[in-house]
Order: sequence, then C-alpha cells, then structure tokens
Amino acid sequence: KKGYDVLVMNSLIDSHFITTLERKWEKASFKRVDSESIDKLIEKDEASVSTLNEDQEKEIVEVYKEVAGEQDVVRAEALGQEELPVVIIRPEFFRRMREQAMLSGMNNEFGDQINVLVNTSHPLAEGVLNKEGDERKELASQLIALAKLSQGLLTGAALSDFVEKSVEMISRD
Repeated sequence: KKGYDVLVMNSLIDSHFITTLERKWEKASFKRVDSESIDKLIEKDEASVSTLNEDQEKEIVEVYKEVAGEQDVVRAEALGQEELPVVIIRPEFFRRMREQAMLSGMNNEFGDQINVLVNTSHPLAEGVLNKEGDERKELASQLIALAKLSQGLLTGAALSDFVEKSVEMISRD
C-alpha cells in the first residue's frame, strides 16, 4: 500500500549477505517488513494522531499485557485508522541473532520475541476500553490472535481456539 520496494530473501545465506552489504554500504540498512510498524520502516515527518489520551493508552497496554504471552512486549502507538488494530512486529536484532545462532549450530538463546503493537488510532482501541472484565480480555485476546494469524504465527491448538472463539463471537452479535 505504501509503494515501498521489497526484496524477497528466503535462503539460509541471505542474513550473511545482508550483513555484508550493510558493512560495505555504510548508508544502507535493510529491514524486514515485519520488524517494525510500516510507518517506522522508513522514517517520515508525518505522525498519526491517537484517539486515546495518555491514561487510556496506559490502560490499554495493561489490558493487552494480561492476555499477551509472557515474553511479548506490548506497546501503544498511533498508526492511523486505516492500519490494523493490533500489529505483531518481530525485532530485527533478535531475528538476526537467532539466525546466526542457528547457522552456527548454537542453541536458540534469543527465543522468538514479538512486540504487540496496539494501534491507538483504530476505533477498536476505544472498543476494547469500552468493554468490561472478561469481554475486554476476550476482545484483546482475539485481536492479538488475529495479528499473529496475519504473521503466520498462529498454529495448532491456538489456531483452532481462534477459529472457535471467532465463530462464537460472531454468533453472539
């Protein structure tokens, strides 16, 4: 949607190749499209406006922390109304270090940390805050699962649970 050029690099040697290019081209850097929110991949002066105030942003982070994984980092950020309500990003540094460790036969000490980015410009941010108790947690949990699904991170039992809960939620409304 943003008109960025994207390289598909999916072989084992690509992480070494990118590191070599970054060393040779001092002004160049490569980022995975899912390593940051789309607006932060290429820094611009434009900023989206949050529909939540500072206290609401703190509150929504706490709601999502309750339902996110233990290792997951939760952040609130205004991404714009046209972007998804929750975005999963996977930090570039950890992914590169994990790949380097895998290629050298070391244990994966870096895990698979994800950042849960809550879009405070999206109408569902207020929608989550307008819910109470279990309904609030259920909606936040579904939005995280949907974001994970979009990144191919929802599999097995978690995927089955997501489908069942989605059908249940649609049936109620």
